[in-house]
Amino acid sequence: MPPGAHLRIQLPADPAHWEPVTGRACRPTGAAGLLPLRARVTVLSSSRLPNEGRIDGFSTLEVFDYRVEGIGPAAICLRAAPARTPRGHRTAR
Repeated sequence: MPPGAHLRIQLPADPAHWEPVTGRACRPTGAAGLLPLRARVTVLSSSRLPNEGRIDGFSTLEVFDYRVEGIGPAAICLRAAPARTPRGHRTAR
């Protein structure tokens, strides 16, 4: 991807929920992790879209927008988080 590129990821949500993982917890793996140059990935925003007629069992899609800067491999990491209750609080597990 060229420096400054915009990348969008959409994942099924509700009841699932996703959270971006950044910093040292999110690095390229395998041979890409051995290269000396690394691109940087920045989360720009997140939002939700209706999921009508797309993926059964999920009511929305979570959308994550990123900007990629630099040259080399990069990693984008998203972690599944506990589902949220209608009031926006997470459910206990």
